[in-house]
Amino acid sequence: MNRSRRVAVVAHCLLNMNSKVEGLATCPGVHPILGELADRDYGLLQLPCPELTMLGLKRWGQTFEQYDTPFFRAHCARLVADVAAQVSEYVRCGYEIGPVVGVQGSPSCGVTQTMSGAWGGEYDDDRMRQIRSRRERVDGAGVFFRELAERLEPYGVAFTWVDDREPDGGIARIAGVLEGGL
Repeated sequence: MNRSRRVAVVAHCLLNMNSKVEGLATCPGVHPILGELADRDYGLLQLPCPELTMLGLKRWGQTFEQYDTPFFRAHCARLVADVAAQVSEYVRCGYEIGPVVGVQGSPSCGVTQTMSGAWGGEYDDDRMRQIRSRRERVDGAGVFFRELAERLEPYGVAFTWVDDREPDGGIARIAGVLEGGL
């Protein structure tokens, strides 16, 4: 059988919702966008989850400002180096790379929007109401995707996202990106 020679690069949690912060999964296992990619014969390169690999499954939801540290950026840079090497090899062998699919509003994998808040953490219910009221989506990429975009820029890959605030999670928009070409 012939290969499609097309590879989409996708955020870790889209292939494994179990890796998300407890309570934030939007579906039980894999995100429906994967069906759109599979229907168009895309192979999938799963990005590592920098939050999971740094803090594990029992982490709480944090913001861009909490992850934007020299330590977390260095962790992301190490993860991105391996991804960039894989992308380089695919390109070297004539494959089409992209889209790169992130998760809007993520402090790590947001593409054009991330979660912002000067302080965070989780305590009792009263404290949590205060904290949640101070978090908001703002324009800008997440920490991991900033590192990723910088390293993948020479390959001219297109970035897109899923967004749980869109009625269908962004599937129609991504389908349009795939239909229109990269």
